Amino acid sequence: MADPTPAAGGPGTTFFELPDFTLARAARTATRLVETYRGPWTDVEKWANALEIGDAHADTANYKYFSLQAVDLVRDAGPSGTATLTYTNAGVDDTASEGQQGKARVIETSWRLSTSPIDVSVYRYCGQSQGANANRARIESWWNRVHAGEYVAEDGTIEIPSWFNAGDRAIAEKLVAGKEVVQRHYPTVVKTTLAGSGALAPAGKLDHIAETNGDFLSDCPPWMSGRAKKWLKVQEDSEYNADGSQTLVESWIGGDNFDENFYGNADQSGLVGRWEFGTI
Repeated sequence: MADPTPAAGGPGTTFFELPDFTLARAARTATRLVETYRGPWTDVEKWANALEIGDAHADTANYKYFSLQAVDLVRDAGPSGTATLTYTNAGVDDTASEGQQGKARVIETSWRLSTSPIDVSVYRYCGQSQGANANRARIESWWNRVHAGEYVAEDGTIEIPSWFNAGDRAIAEKLVAGKEVVQRHYPTVVKTTLAGSGALAPAGKLDHIAETNGDFLSDCPPWMSGRAKKWLKVQEDSEYNADGSQTLVESWIGGDNFDENFYGNADQSGLVGRWEFGTI
């Protein structure tokens, strides 16, 4: 424990930190740090009352993950007083009922954007009009018959039906050339949260669509979240570290749209159009 440093209105001026210093550790639970200060009652009281529950510990080098959990003031005999400060690396949650573990204090958050390749069927180029656009059903029927030995000339050349429209023929030529898929890339955003021990709630629901007005998008850098119209949460990995802190890694993949019946909507208004297994 470092010697008190003189500072106006705090330890080292009219009162000092006492040597009865407690640091209690337990396996996979929060670490508790207790510090005691004594001096003239009016000075100790004024200083202690200015502290806020949840304040980070002043010694960030040694107690980076600790925040103030409780302040106990005792007026001793005569004009003196004692302030006992209790810090933990579990954070504080004033809404938690007695016996519940407190909410973990977030130490820092980082974001990362990456892209991943995906193979998309050439059939995705087929349009909606059966007359003007390439028609998937027609092309697939012909392609299946090619695999069955039909539409194959004696020299091995694959024949494209003369009655195909221009769109059908364009897709068919790609299939004949062996180009059945095209590579595209989708964006992925990864959020890494470092926090103290305690309850650490993820942002949004896994396997749900994240809308622009909810979930992680309010915290994600706009230039990252703007890479896609909608996002689907696909990862939640948590790790409990040896120093009592936690690391939570979450990721979302972006796209123009995701099937609402399969993934629903994960914003605060609840699920919209999501099918649950065994209900159709």
